[in-house]
Amino acid sequence: MTKINLIRDALASGPSSNEIVERALHMLRVHLGMDIDFVSEFAGEEIIFHAVDAPGADAFAQKGTRWPVADTYCAHIAAGLLPAMAADTEQDARAQDHPATASLAIRSYVAAPIKHANGSLFGMLCCLSRAPELTLTERDHNTAEMFAVLVQREVRRNQFFAIAGKTDPLHVGDLIDRQGFALYAQPIVDLDSKAVAGYEVLSRFQSDVYAGAEAVFAAAAELGRLAQLEMDIIAAALRTVQDLPEPFYLAVNASPSTVLSSDFNSLFDDIKVSRCVLEITEHHKIDDYASLLEILAPLRAKGLRLAVDDAGIGHSGLHQILRLQPDLIKLDRMMVQGIDADRAKRSMCAAMVHYASETGAILIAEGVETEAERATLLGLGVYHGQGFAFARPGPLGKFITGSAA
Repeated sequence: MTKINLIRDALASGPSSNEIVERALHMLRVHLGMDIDFVSEFAGEEIIFHAVDAPGADAFAQKGTRWPVADTYCAHIAAGLLPAMAADTEQDARAQDHPATASLAIRSYVAAPIKHANGSLFGMLCCLSRAPELTLTERDHNTAEMFAVLVQREVRRNQFFAIAGKTDPLHVGDLIDRQGFALYAQPIVDLDSKAVAGYEVLSRFQSDVYAGAEAVFAAAAELGRLAQLEMDIIAAALRTVQDLPEPFYLAVNASPSTVLSSDFNSLFDDIKVSRCVLEITEHHKIDDYASLLEILAPLRAKGLRLAVDDAGIGHSGLHQILRLQPDLIKLDRMMVQGIDADRAKRSMCAAMVHYASETGAILIAEGVETEAERATLLGLGVYHGQGFAFARPGPLGKFITGSAA
């Protein structure tokens, strides 16, 4: 029996997933002798804390707390911009340059990724200390990875293990039945003038318990109801197109399986299709390009623009872009973060700029957080973007009202 199974058996004598994760965090923090540890989930340009063990530092965060990604180490570690462990941040130039080092007084940390069953990133398990931990070794990092695997199993077993003090999991089917979602949006802007070009529609789920969007979609897929959920969201978003002033456009997201649904095209009936962009994420594998393109052909003939989302990290990379011939290509935030200081990312971005210029596609950089990133992207020939540097996601209705004003 492996060590991870021994730990899991020791913890899993009846407790809920939430309790298992909380006990695991406590055990790891005590073992490493650190001040704080937590499990976070990536949710767009924010992270959400699902479990926190921070005795004496209770103001740090609580379950359900949301922080901007830029204010934390999590995404930077996941992208390889920070090491997975630092015994003393004062001895690491990259950690010293990160704003969280000073704002949270972090002197040492250990982190490990948590992934969904399909291999995509759920979030991170992180341990922090306000004192240097010079005794940290690779063995300690391996231990953190082992506990991350334990948490990962609970995430996969029960996507909604963190329920803000409650123990009953969210009933996803009921959420879908009652359309318990809210429409949010984030502006897509001209990187030079910072003028708004359009809005990407996002989802927030309404419940008496917290439910992250990615987890809801994953659970809906397991229930065989992903298409229904996505089409309900798209239909609600498209009803607002008539209220959106010219020349702004609205971008909605759909997985390939949803686009292949028999009722998908009817969502755009009586809609000015030229005001719409359909984003297909690279996180979802496309098995039948021919059928997908056949279904989209009449909509594209009416003016619907097609975007490939999360370009650079998904299932098929450039293959999907070559097959779909999108009108817009959205560079994933992992390619954008720190691009001003990363020659490899600049080189890859330059290649995408050349491809876009040859095909007439528009490049949009996701997750732009700093002025240096904006200036670098402009210098490379990327002229559109979205991110915290311009606006945080907010209720779609407020953006439309603001645009109209």
